Amino acid sequence: MLESGKLQHYVQMAWSRTTHIGCAVQNCRISSMVVCRYRPVGRRLNDVIYEVGDTCSACPRGSACEEATGLCSIRA
Repeated sequence: MLESGKLQHYVQMAWSRTTHIGCAVQNCRISSMVVCRYRPVGRRLNDVIYEVGDTCSACPRGSACEEATGLCSIRA
């Protein structure tokens, strides 16, 4: 199901309201582990990932439209 396991993490990463992502990788002898944290947290079950509308029509305050991607980007 979409809301369980690995897909839940992808959906949080791709959610239009996610503004910060931080990840770390730990390589061990026989495996590796990747851990990521997202802000804001709290995407709820059945929330849409993106709103339908014109490109960059609802960029949040403090962000700007990246013309190359058509996505809102937080200003550095």
